[in-house]
Amino acid sequence: MELDEAIKGRRSVRRYSEKAVSEEILEQIIQAGMWAPTACNDQDYRFIVINDQNKFDELLSFGAASFLKDVQTAILILYKNTSSNQEYKDYIQSGAAAVQNMLLKAYSLGLAGCWVCNLPSQRVMRQLFHIPRTYSVIALISVGYPTSIPKMVNRKKNAKDVTCLNAFGFDEETDPILDRKKALKRLLRKIYYRLPKSSWIKNWAEKLEKKFEN
Repeated sequence: MELDEAIKGRRSVRRYSEKAVSEEILEQIIQAGMWAPTACNDQDYRFIVINDQNKFDELLSFGAASFLKDVQTAILILYKNTSSNQEYKDYIQSGAAAVQNMLLKAYSLGLAGCWVCNLPSQRVMRQLFHIPRTYSVIALISVGYPTSIPKMVNRKKNAKDVTCLNAFGFDEETDPILDRKKALKRLLRKIYYRLPKSSWIKNWAEKLEKKFEN
């Protein structure tokens, strides 16, 4: 498979068949993540494969993305957060690079995945998966054989529209209404993850949860 085909063909898929993902395939996907560049070549990633329905139920009980109720396999990507470069949080960058490699590899093998950050707090994730405080959860990716592939969605802009030379030269206009909406969304997100997850709250959150095809 050509690189451009993988980059443009990869989609965020949330529905999978019941066909199990083999250990060999999972190992190939994780190995691809390990070939991503890391800050100072530290390679301080760790991966937790999740295939226990009880674990998915626990994630859902704390407000994780609702489509995980139908997922059989996922991979949790962690990265050591003790880097000296906290200004640019290079541990997040290193972990995110691994995530993209893994999604591209999954697609090249005929599988699909979804990059998930709609997860409980770092504190809760550490409790659920016994993660030391020296590691941070970067993301979770669901993995499986897709029942269908969403159509390609064109990028909103061309490369020339988002590129300038030597300095920031974009004519950016601030939308105060949009800024207020984002601020409100951040506040509601904080409140949501602190509330006990009663059935009506879960149903309300699931209706509001957007599923972007990207």
